[in-house]
Amino acid sequence: MPDPRVRPADGRSRIVMAAGRLVPEKRFDLLVQAFAQVVAVRPDWQLRIYGTGPEYGRLRALVAELELYNHVFLMMEEPRLEARWAGAAIAAGASERTRVPTAPRTRRSGSRGSSDRPVGPAGRAAPPPRSPSPAR
Repeated sequence: MPDPRVRPADGRSRIVMAAGRLVPEKRFDLLVQAFAQVVAVRPDWQLRIYGTGPEYGRLRALVAELELYNHVFLMMEEPRLEARWAGAAIAAGASERTRVPTAPRTRRSGSRGSSDRPVGPAGRAAPPPRSPSPAR
């Protein structure tokens, strides 16, 4: 049940949000690389990644390498994550193992979900590609 004190998304946000444990199989690195392309066209948008884990240092280095430090933010843990989902315009995920990682949360908050994989007729995401090509 959503927190009634959390306002639903109003459509004005310029935030793409992702959340989860910062581990290799979650592929937050792909989100950061792809977001470099977004920023080239939409410099007023931000990517906020909530979570902690062993990939934190690597992701931070990638953000610096791509000069995205004004656009991509590693937010650590957040006790009121539902409010953050509601404030985001888009929920994103690129996990190798989770099919549609944000669907339950985005439906509650009013944000639009995003998956790096096409959705089939049963409403399930298609299997990931064998060798993903990183964004340039």
